[in-house]
Amino acid sequence: MASTQSDPDEIDVNLTHAKAGYTNAQEVIRFIDSKTGIMTGVLTVTTSIPIAIFHSILSGSSNEVAMIVAWTRQGGASQWLVWLCAFFMIVGFALGIVSLIAATSGLMARRPLKSVRDDSLLKEIGRLILKTLTVGKKGEASGERPAEVTCLFPFFGPKQQTEASKRFHKLGTSSYSKADVLREYAMQLESVGSILETKISRNRKTIQCFEGQIVAYAISTLLAVALFASHFPTEKRDRWDPTLPGHAILKRACFMA
Repeated sequence: MASTQSDPDEIDVNLTHAKAGYTNAQEVIRFIDSKTGIMTGVLTVTTSIPIAIFHSILSGSSNEVAMIVAWTRQGGASQWLVWLCAFFMIVGFALGIVSLIAATSGLMARRPLKSVRDDSLLKEIGRLILKTLTVGKKGEASGERPAEVTCLFPFFGPKQQTEASKRFHKLGTSSYSKADVLREYAMQLESVGSILETKISRNRKTIQCFEGQIVAYAISTLLAVALFASHFPTEKRDRWDPTLPGHAILKRACFMA
């Protein structure tokens, strides 16, 4: 009759493998967090570009505002180019905001949960808005239960203090067996794996929105170049006439260059 007890050698093999997997997961988490932290800094700069441009236009002493108004009043291609340029600039700004939210969500510390389930980024943003509007009274995720207290990851709430004390006392009296340690590693691998998947998902959303922001800014820039080129002075016009739309800004750009 086969023995129902676990082979000590098999426990050692599984425990070694569990420790290696746990260490690898922690290293990947640190690597993803460092990448996301760098992206957060880059996104803070790129997302502020439309604000800087609009601030420069509205508060500057040049004729940019009058020039843009004149172009929009002309109708036809000029009007469409102005609105499309502004539209793609706003799209890039919106993508930057979403990317920043995804990045900060990925960097956020997460509790180990017994029900290994995480909301999508959209649901998480919705719960965050609801919690802000209700001063934290609503917006908590439903169906989440605290994970079992372990010595490997000694995180516990006020209601779990008694359970945690029993665990730590058991460890202090050398009553932990290899099977107990392996069981804790199994629970923590499940929790850390869920956290790692969330961080990877948020990092991918961050990069995807950042790529979309680059494309939107590039389209807006090309439209702006086409707009300026369509009003570039020709032989039939007086060169650098400040009363003509586009000439003032072209003169200013040439002077600054």
